[in-house]
Amino acid sequence: QLPNDIIKPSFNDSVILFIQYAEAQFPCGQAEMKRYFQTYQQESDWSDSLDSKQGYVSFVVEADGTLTDIKIVRGINPELDDIMLRMIEEMPNWIPMSDEFGPVRSRIRLPIRFIRPK
Repeated sequence: QLPNDIIKPSFNDSVILFIQYAEAQFPCGQAEMKRYFQTYQQESDWSDSLDSKQGYVSFVVEADGTLTDIKIVRGINPELDDIMLRMIEEMPNWIPMSDEFGPVRSRIRLPIRFIRPK
């Protein structure tokens, strides 16, 4: 039994609303973004036997679609890290995230995979 001085939670007729939003996206979708990344050919001299390597880049999609605060979250090596940064820096503006009131800023964490040329 609870002592009288402890406040018991009370529930009223509140309604919880879920905000509907559309996530930020590359113009023309995922397939177009894949094509965009394929335009960056790299001639890196890999010192190991891995056929592919993956790094992660983080950036903010501003309400106007511009990309800011671009940084490497998980790097591969200095050469490929530079390529990943350049890929994002040279991207066209994105379609920003939007909620019921319009466009809003959002942070994206994007994996980028490099496949060894054959």
